[in-house]
Amino acid sequence: MIGPVRNYVDGISSMGETAANILMLISTSALVGFEFAMLTKLTGSLSMAMGDHFVNNTIVNILHVVSLSGADELMVVRITIAQAVSFFAVFFFYIQNKRKLDCDGRHFV
Repeated sequence: MIGPVRNYVDGISSMGETAANILMLISTSALVGFEFAMLTKLTGSLSMAMGDHFVNNTIVNILHVVSLSGADELMVVRITIAQAVSFFAVFFFYIQNKRKLDCDGRHFV
């Protein structure tokens, strides 16, 4: 949340843009937390969540774009889109595995 506040203090973004960026960062953080919890529950290990974190950060950093102002103004939007796509992929895989295990008569722990 410091980045959007810094941009507001520096006069780069308005109060509305700052609020929108903060909201996107908070919702993205919540999605990522749920995603890591699902990956940990699916695999029984933190390794997959750590690997997912590494891949997501690598992708977001590779897609770094500098605008005419010299700043990466759409960073929050790119992060939100990348994390949402990743979350929904894991979510659908999680639901599919949960149904499969429940149908086999085993509980999904």
